Amino acid sequence: MKKTIDIETLVAPSRALRHDQRTRCIRFRVGVPEEARVTDTAKSVREAGLRAARSEHPGRGKSKEPLMRISPLHALGSTMDRGDLVRGLLRGLCRVAPGLAAMAAEQLFVTVFRHKRPKREEAWAKGAAAISIPSPHGEIAAWVWGTGPKTVLLVHGWAGRGLQLGALVAPLVAAGHRVVAYDGPAHGASPGRRTNLFKLTECVVAVADAVGPLSGVIAHSLGTTAVLLAASRHDFDPGRFVAISPVARTTTMTRHFGRMTGFSPVVLEKMRVRLERSLGFCWDEIEPLRLASTLDTESLVVHDRDDCELPASEGQALASTLPAAGWLLTAGHGHLRILRDPVVVAAATDFIIRRSPLISAAPIPDTAAASAA
Repeated sequence: MKKTIDIETLVAPSRALRHDQRTRCIRFRVGVPEEARVTDTAKSVREAGLRAARSEHPGRGKSKEPLMRISPLHALGSTMDRGDLVRGLLRGLCRVAPGLAAMAAEQLFVTVFRHKRPKREEAWAKGAAAISIPSPHGEIAAWVWGTGPKTVLLVHGWAGRGLQLGALVAPLVAAGHRVVAYDGPAHGASPGRRTNLFKLTECVVAVADAVGPLSGVIAHSLGTTAVLLAASRHDFDPGRFVAISPVARTTTMTRHFGRMTGFSPVVLEKMRVRLERSLGFCWDEIEPLRLASTLDTESLVVHDRDDCELPASEGQALASTLPAAGWLLTAGHGHLRILRDPVVVAAATDFIIRRSPLISAAPIPDTAAASAA
């Protein structure tokens, strides 16, 4: 027999959070053996977490004000001080109950945190025809621009939205293409709360079947992995493929997740094992570098030197593995602003409409060696 422990019992609500942030707080219900001393565990986690947070940031966390809940703002690594406390609490959970922490990490890893659309995306949406596309995981919200004979699909990354790639629409439509963007399951305007790479991949195929054939695909971040997996498992033809800020290794995904949440390497490895069992896959089978080696199409990989989420070495590794790939390195745009950079927009557009050959760039310099010199 099992009881359930709610991770929200480990942290109390914060008066500093707005009402809408409180109502979007996440509850992780995790099964634990009946003999587990839930009360003692929660108390130990509180104490260990506070010690961890205070050791990293002396002087913080001493207020009598209650600690915050795990909200989307802080669970994904907010720069606010209270985000440090949440990560400290999760580190404490890793120390006193690593098995329980792995269960929580597994659920958090497949939970999507939605963010409000900025005004520029609202403007891009007004110029589109909004449609709904059926998929194996529910109706998918999508937008269509233009009426050209060739279709380009825009694929967002984890916790992203199709409209984030809206800066690419106008030049593609001007070149005579029809452009389609969509929100994957549990993302943006599409229903759901949790999803995974396999569901995102099946939605790539479902959308392509509904609007294709495709002359090209432009994907961002984890969306590039979904495209590669679709091409490998579902006989999906992306046409010309542009990968912006891609991930090349699954370990990079989980390490980034650990940095944002505070879960320890030991707990992250336990989480990977749990995910393999629950979803029925092997991490090696979905390694982006392995998938990229079999992609039979011309590609362009674009990455920013200042990407703090996925290092530019990931993009360079993917470009080196793809059979026919160009490589473009930018600077100063990070993980998201790169999608609106005029140079990137022009390069991706020219590549898709075949006006330009494959682009190449020098390897990423060793910044440590450069600074030493």
